[in-house]
Amino acid sequence: MKHLFTLLLCAVALNTYAQVTQNKDEKLIQDVQERYAVLADSPSVRHGLYQAIYKKKIAIASGRYNRGKRVGVWHFYSKKGILLQNYDYGKHAIMFSSPVDTMRAVRYVIDDEIKPTDTITAPIKPGSVYFGYMAYVKQIAVPPDLGVIDYSILTGVVELLVSPGGRLADFKIRVVSPSGFINKVADMPLDTLSEEDKVFLPASKNGNNVGMTVIITCRFDSRGRIYF
Repeated sequence: MKHLFTLLLCAVALNTYAQVTQNKDEKLIQDVQERYAVLADSPSVRHGLYQAIYKKKIAIASGRYNRGKRVGVWHFYSKKGILLQNYDYGKHAIMFSSPVDTMRAVRYVIDDEIKPTDTITAPIKPGSVYFGYMAYVKQIAVPPDLGVIDYSILTGVVELLVSPGGRLADFKIRVVSPSGFINKVADMPLDTLSEEDKVFLPASKNGNNVGMTVIITCRFDSRGRIYF
């Protein structure tokens, strides 16, 4: 019995250690910081409270991780602090979506004829139109061989092809100039994204799921830092 008690104590101690976390504070993109915790024995595994903060003032995303997976209901906001979406990662369902869940920087293209009587819905990204697209936007970078002094003349564009099943089928990044003289395109590997980043609620046309391309336009500052 003494040996059994000792073994139980060791098991409890190991489990307690596995739950010890360390806090992280990192830049997601310009003006947006991530604050989260990771397991002390697995520094790449997020565990506990997560927040993304805009300009050190406004939480644009808040929720919890459990050993690397988002769990429970997460809350997503605009840069002005307006609630855009509540998403339940346990049920994989939107609990709330604001009617202002839109941005001028995001538009949608369907490769099909559209009639005035058609009812079209765009794909919906868990995380909404701001935080939800950060995983793709943060990968935009200015190619080193452009010879541009002031990067603010350039535009960064993300193109996401979402399948009728709601899966990310293609991911491209463009860096373009107003004149079109510069138009660099990069096909981004999907295997560098997390499973969460590949999942959407699919677009529809007259109640039937369809494929659609999401186009996200971002700007650079003079030093080549991306803003969204």
